[in-house]
Order: sequence, then structure tokens, then C-alpha cells
Amino acid sequence: MRHFEVAVSGKKGVFIQKALRTDIDGPFDDSTLAELCQNIEWREGLIIQCESPYGGVANIRNILLNCFRYAIEAGATSIVIPELKLWIPQNDRPNTPDPEPNAELQSRKESTAHVPFSHLFDLDFFKQSLGGACPQIKFIPHINDLYTVPSTQNPHPLDPGSLSPERLGEPFESLLSNPATWTNDFTIWLDNTNTKVSEKLPMRVTIKESLLHWPLNHDDSDFVSHFGRIIRPNPEIRTLASTILYTLSRKYNLRFNASEGIQANKYYGAHLRTGADAKAANWTTFEKQSQNYLQACKHNNLRVIYLVCTSEPDTQHFTSLAHTYAPHDIHVATAAHLLALHPSELSIYGGLSTASSLRSTRLSSPQRALVDYEVLLRSSVFGGTTESSFSWNVALRRHVVWGNGTWVPQMEDFVFDRGEFIRDRNARDAGVRGGPRRWVWWGRVSEF
Repeated sequence: MRHFEVAVSGKKGVFIQKALRTDIDGPFDDSTLAELCQNIEWREGLIIQCESPYGGVANIRNILLNCFRYAIEAGATSIVIPELKLWIPQNDRPNTPDPEPNAELQSRKESTAHVPFSHLFDLDFFKQSLGGACPQIKFIPHINDLYTVPSTQNPHPLDPGSLSPERLGEPFESLLSNPATWTNDFTIWLDNTNTKVSEKLPMRVTIKESLLHWPLNHDDSDFVSHFGRIIRPNPEIRTLASTILYTLSRKYNLRFNASEGIQANKYYGAHLRTGADAKAANWTTFEKQSQNYLQACKHNNLRVIYLVCTSEPDTQHFTSLAHTYAPHDIHVATAAHLLALHPSELSIYGGLSTASSLRSTRLSSPQRALVDYEVLLRSSVFGGTTESSFSWNVALRRHVVWGNGTWVPQMEDFVFDRGEFIRDRNARDAGVRGGPRRWVWWGRVSEF
């Protein structure tokens, strides 16, 4: 694991401490999670181990949350702290030369790294929040800690979505068709293993990666609002994001209040998803995304865009478009350029330098994605693309703020641009007028 520290002192330090104490959707409330756990039939000796999740940070979070929910429903009294399996670009690894300009993308399976949970997420907060609400659950730091327990050496693998033969139609085929019966289905599966589970003879069940399994409409809206918050970025990542927010506010005189969440008339957050994989999959084009983000920024009278984009040429192209789009310049800021004002933090972030001496300490790509995630959460207006789970993670968390701290399942507050024929309707509806429509997906994707 890479350890890093961000210096905090003076006005900057005060700002950062306030930001770290403030979530956009208020304090974490574990009451609905505690209520769920009070009604669970717990099985002493049942140990759940989540298979190492793989993918982008948004998918990793979802896979982990699904696994933890399955662990609760199964009545597991122990959870092995998961390791993460990350895709790390070759030039993101320590002490490696830059790739050739025309080199083809390497196989993601060849560019994976196993890292601890704390590489991305706040382990202490996770254990305190889940363990505090569900004291029946204990945490096993690592699978190696079970080496003295013979009954756990041969795990029982389980694909949790396979317990029910019923399937929903597209595009919801990954969701459980009847989550209310899953616990009973698990009990039947467990009985069929012919394994006696007890505190003295524990049993280890490995849960297969499960993406987008648990439907939101199954749970109480307050539970939906808070359960996902048991997994948050680690303190170092959140501190670096707060440093970026402080610099953004100072540089553009935004007067951002670190003790508040989303604030009007500050900055537009744009997730420009144009990486090589997105282009290969024929996702929304650079031209379409740029047009929609700049149009939304202009309509909302914002003069600063915080841009998240992994392509430096596309970042430069977007910046040049922004300078000439509105009657006044729209300023485009990125994490790396803002941190140029803080050399020590920039060396940690690793955004502008390719020196090998920096690579041994700089953040990995997934860590940088979580830094951006934190800054985008606080933007006055956010725009992303419907194909991106990262964009959805940002937008759906912000949706809780619109619901005054709870989840409001109203699809009419989302507008999707799936073709030129509805562009005029989107331009009319996408936040230009006042009124209750604060969450509209502008083109692909923006919410207000």
C-alpha cells in the first residue's frame, strides 16, 4: 500500500478540516441498517469472504456493497476484510518507463494489482459504521488469519444470484427478481452443503463478484440513502480532494463554504469520459459530451468547470472550446493543474510529472478517480455520461440531497438524450427554467 500525507495548516488547514467533517447529504445515520440487523437470524460460525472485486472504483464499490448485503442477509457473524483487484495502467506502476506513443493498450488482466481495502477506502469508518449498526458481525483482517482453523480451509463458493431461477428482462437482468426470498434460498443452499456450522466449527463461504444485484426499490428510502456510505474514500484521498476544493475556491474567488455541501453558483463538474475503452465501445462522443456540458454551464451562468478526463489531448481541446463558447471565458480546472500551486501535493497526485522518482509515491489511477469523485460531489451542477458507472455514482449520491436527505425514486426527474430527435426537448427542460426540476440529465448526462 502507498502511504501519503497531505500537509494541513493555516487557512487551508481550517478549510480542509471543515470539509472533512461535512458530507453533502448530512451526517451518516445507521438507524435503518441497525433495524435490519435486529431482524436477522444470525448464524454463529458463518464466515463470508467477498471475492476480490475488479474494475473501476464505482463498480468496485457496488460489488462490495452487494457482498456485504448478502453477508447480512445470510446471517454471517464474520466478514473477511476484502482485498481489491485493480486495473493499473502500465505507466502508473512505480519505476516503469513511459509507454510508446502508439503502443496498443495492454490486456487489463495483465495489468492488475491486488491491494488492501484501505488503498481506496476508509477501513476504520467501514468497521465502525457496519460494526456499530450490526454488532453481531466481527471482522477478520486477512484470510491468512484463518490458517489455524481447519474447517475454513476449503471454502464453499457461492454465486448469490444463482439461488433464484427467476430472471428479470433487459435491462434489469442482473437484479434479483425477488430479493425478499433470498435468505430462505440461502438457507436451502446451506442445508444442501451438508455442513454443520457452529462457533467451534466455522464455515467459509466465498461470494462471487456481484454487480448491480440489489434493487433499490426493495428497501426503505432512508436505508438506500445511507447504506452505501459505509464505504467512503480513505482519509488521505478525502484530504487531497479538500485541498483541490480549497485551491479551486481561492483561485477563482468562489467563496466556497467548506461547512456546507452543494452550493449554488460555484462551479460545474464535468466527467468527460473519452478514454480509449470508451471510444472502442462506441460510447457518447467527445463532441456530444462537450456540447452538452458547455451548454449546461452557460445556461446556469457558471464560469468555472472542474473537469475530469483521462485524456490530456481531450482536456486541452475541451479547454480551448470553453474559452470561446460563452460571451465570457469559461475557465477549466483539473486536479493536476490546481495542485500545481501545491508542489508537495502534486507529487503525491502525480498528474503533471512523469519522473520515475515521483511514481513510487504518487496515487494510482483508481485513487485519483476517488479524489475527483469527492470534488464532483460538491459541484453546483454535474454532468457525465449515461454509459459510465462512475457518473451514475456521483449523480445518484447527489440525488439524495435533492430528496432532503433521503432517496426519492422519481424517474421523471431524469431526461435521457438518446438521439438528435429529442435534443430540442432536452434544451427546453434541462434546468433552464426554474421550478422543481432540479435533476435533469442533460444529453448524456447532467443533473440540476
